[in-house]
Amino acid sequence: GAVRQGVGVIVGVAGAGGICFSATIDIAGAVDLVELAPLQAGGVGLLQLKAQSIQAGYNYLIVPSLTPPVAPGSGLPLAQNSEFRLSLADPLLLFALNDPLAGLFFVNTTGSISALNLTAWTLISLPPDPGLIGTTLHWQGAVFVPAAPGAEASNIVSTTVQ
Repeated sequence: GAVRQGVGVIVGVAGAGGICFSATIDIAGAVDLVELAPLQAGGVGLLQLKAQSIQAGYNYLIVPSLTPPVAPGSGLPLAQNSEFRLSLADPLLLFALNDPLAGLFFVNTTGSISALNLTAWTLISLPPDPGLIGTTLHWQGAVFVPAAPGAEASNIVSTTVQ
């Protein structure tokens, strides 16, 4: 896939309540990660991973990190001129991957890309803890195709809990 580089900003508005979330998106490749519903303390957020037709049916991974991503060119290289830029030592990333309780907060962080619509969704459920407000979470996904083109990382979506 084509490699696109750049940075964008998304701001969402919730009725008369004003701004309810903001997300900075670092566009890295043709596998796109998008925040569909904002992250709010005591609420449920939604991320969507959009893949390419060649990736239909293959495994994906979407993970969070509290640690900011490393600079471009410093991550774990994957195929398609993409790289995984979240810290593999981040405690939240390790919790999401390894702890059985992670399923209470992160749903569908792994699975197979739908052949019908070339997407995958991850639900994030945050407790109603005011201490979470202002916390920035960084998200990145990857799709794993065993043959060419190989694994490809998504862009990074950074969200601030409101």
